[in-house]
Amino acid sequence: MKRAILLIPCMFSVISILPAEAADNGRFIELTVTKGDNLINICGKYLENPGKWPEIGRVNHLKDCNMIHPGQKLMIPVWLTKGVPADGTVTYARGDVSVLPKRPSQWQPLQLNDQVRQGSLVRTGHDSGVEIMFDDGTSILQRQDTVLGLQASECKGKDHLLRRLRLSAGRVLTRVRRATGRETRFEIHTPSATAVARGTDFRVSSGMLRETTSEVLAGSIDVNAMGKTVSVHEGEGTRINRGKPPLPPRKLLKPPSPPSLASPFNTMPLELPYRGVEGAVAYRFLLSRDPEGKELLQDKVYPMKEPATARELEDGRYFIQASSIDEQGIEGLPSQPLEITVRVHPLPPFVQTPSEGARYRGSSLEFKWLKVQDARHYQVQAAADRRFPDGTTETEETGGTEFRHRFAGFGGYFFRVRSVAADGYAGAWSDIISFNIDPPPPSPELEKPELTGGELRIRWGNRGDKRKYHCQVSMDREFKSTLIDTRLDKPEITMSAPDKPGAYHVRISTIDPDGCEGDFSPPQTFEIKRRWPYAVGGALGIAGAILLILL
Repeated sequence: MKRAILLIPCMFSVISILPAEAADNGRFIELTVTKGDNLINICGKYLENPGKWPEIGRVNHLKDCNMIHPGQKLMIPVWLTKGVPADGTVTYARGDVSVLPKRPSQWQPLQLNDQVRQGSLVRTGHDSGVEIMFDDGTSILQRQDTVLGLQASECKGKDHLLRRLRLSAGRVLTRVRRATGRETRFEIHTPSATAVARGTDFRVSSGMLRETTSEVLAGSIDVNAMGKTVSVHEGEGTRINRGKPPLPPRKLLKPPSPPSLASPFNTMPLELPYRGVEGAVAYRFLLSRDPEGKELLQDKVYPMKEPATARELEDGRYFIQASSIDEQGIEGLPSQPLEITVRVHPLPPFVQTPSEGARYRGSSLEFKWLKVQDARHYQVQAAADRRFPDGTTETEETGGTEFRHRFAGFGGYFFRVRSVAADGYAGAWSDIISFNIDPPPPSPELEKPELTGGELRIRWGNRGDKRKYHCQVSMDREFKSTLIDTRLDKPEITMSAPDKPGAYHVRISTIDPDGCEGDFSPPQTFEIKRRWPYAVGGALGIAGAILLILL
């Protein structure tokens, strides 16, 4: 069972689609005239439009339409007879979809499984769509911002089906099925051209300037405009400009080459660069949730060198298609639906530290970022190469939102972090942050401490203006506890000598004007000996003891 497919984007053209055998041979029903009949009352009883009675006289070669007699046989064309309504059913609806019935004349919401009767108008809003299915398998998929009238949908006799649509504005995709033994007539009306189908799959489109393009995917059609008819066969297309006859048919272009897909896509916006074919100036890009293209999310024409772009997609599975468009606006063969996967969650963390372009001193730095709700842990990278090459860049994992890293040297570095979900899926990396690790101020060269009287003087090399110094004095070389721990503006310190004799250690570090402190100098050791008053007192005590003994 073959199908006829119509794609009509835009508005205002006249398209009449019917099988060629119906147009060439015609179908009739036979009526027998009874007593009291006349041509007018017969037509009033059987014809959809009784005013067509002169046509019945012409078909039956009546010399006088008033002169018919009982027993006479009349042939009535099926297409002129009254029919039994064949309503459609809504099988898919998304967004703002409404219907204006023949009665009452007020727009009403149109929902899944609702009936659409002849004489109705169907309207879709922005980012909306609706599919109407008929018992014979014919379907009409109405795109966004479209107004479509179902002027007629009825069965005439036992094996004749008439369906007539009027497209006021927008775009529809129609699939016409022909059942064996049933004669089908399918018409779509707009103002500029007539297409008669002898095949199954074809598209018709009409633009804002009322130009019409017709493309045949299977079979053939006859396109008529301004009294001229051209036959368009499978794989061909033609264009009809307003007030002009159809242009000679030309071969349809192949679809553009799809981009190399690194699915799943984890960043937005989604960019898909297509490679064009010779003769193409643009391409149509379709993005949908289903391979049939019912849940269409994007239908856009791009210049050939511009990548297709999609923004703010939720995590999930999607399908993309593309077709080339030549300089006449004739659309080529569609590509096969290509499945892609989008997963942007968990989102990249927002980096707090380091700041872009900042300079830090020291051999290590603590990275910080904000928590991501659906992240189980994080992966961080810091490298001297912005590309983070494998083999030279290590990826560290942490469950928190802080991580301290020690650098092998000083210079420029780059940092990024990404979230990892509970199922192990790693999201997109954060923006790359560039920063510098500068060497800390060098430690000063410490002079040998001087002990004069009861004062201890410690001096070291001056490291420049606006530098400060950190001085520590301790009796243990590891400086676990300190006797002196102070910051100074000058490269020296004078203090009272410690009372307790023994070995002491001193070290100094430099603090630059930004407050960055360098490493301590190697410890310098000095010794505090027992003071002389104790020595003199000891000698006198011994002498006194000797005197006592002598007495």
